[in-house]
Amino acid sequence: MSEDKHPDPPEAGEAADLAAALDGEPRDAPEDTLETAELLRSSADRMLAPERREAVLTRILEGSRAELERRARGQAGAWRRWLLPAGGLAAAGAAAAVLLVWLPASAPACLPAPGRPLLEAQAAAAGGSEPAAARLRSAMRDYRERMLAELSARYASRGRK
Repeated sequence: MSEDKHPDPPEAGEAADLAAALDGEPRDAPEDTLETAELLRSSADRMLAPERREAVLTRILEGSRAELERRARGQAGAWRRWLLPAGGLAAAGAAAAVLLVWLPASAPACLPAPGRPLLEAQAAAAGGSEPAAARLRSAMRDYRERMLAELSARYASRGRK
């Protein structure tokens, strides 16, 4: 349609051809006009009857109302779903705090430092001689005995408290 509100003669002719094609009186109208008329006619045939349209609309609205009510009930109790996990986390945190505050803090056990004879035996054994390896085994045995005695004393005293 042209810029003004009144159709020009070619537009008026196309409109008349379309109206005739819609009424089932095809004249020598262009192919696109006939296709448009057929499309409009077929879409009009597929429209719902007013009664059926009202029934479908009613069913949709009832389903929407039911869904909204279901969601509203679910949101009202949503805080209860988080109560158990949140309470469990709070209880676990409180238990951890109590354990950390009331249990005595224990320092790590102080192991005895290796003495000079053990270090010299290790250095000599690095050379690969068999007598040096025997001296290292003896020095290690002595060191292990001192270390195990220290650990035993430390953890035995801890158990008596």
